[in-house]
Amino acid sequence: MLRALVALVAIALSGAVVILAVANRQPVTLALPFTGGEPAATVPLYALLFLATAFGAVVGGFATWLGQRPARRAARAEKREAKRLRQELAAARLAPAALAPPAAARR
Repeated sequence: MLRALVALVAIALSGAVVILAVANRQPVTLALPFTGGEPAATVPLYALLFLATAFGAVVGGFATWLGQRPARRAARAEKREAKRLRQELAAARLAPAALAPPAAARR
């Protein structure tokens, strides 16, 4: 069921992308500020839109990754603490029986 839903959404998005590309085929001249006002390239509008979307996705992913830094730091600290506690528990289990209370005291 989920696989069919994912396929349906992928087909719908693919159709939307094709429609966007066909509707925006006209060439646009891209002039970057550091080129002295001369045209840097002439590309179809849909290519410029796709590149801007991809750039936004990369920048957004990087910003999200940076924002999750405190959570990653806390997870690493908890992992170290869990490892230390597991080692402490293993050492306590291997401790000699002499540390256990006498049998008479247990009754």
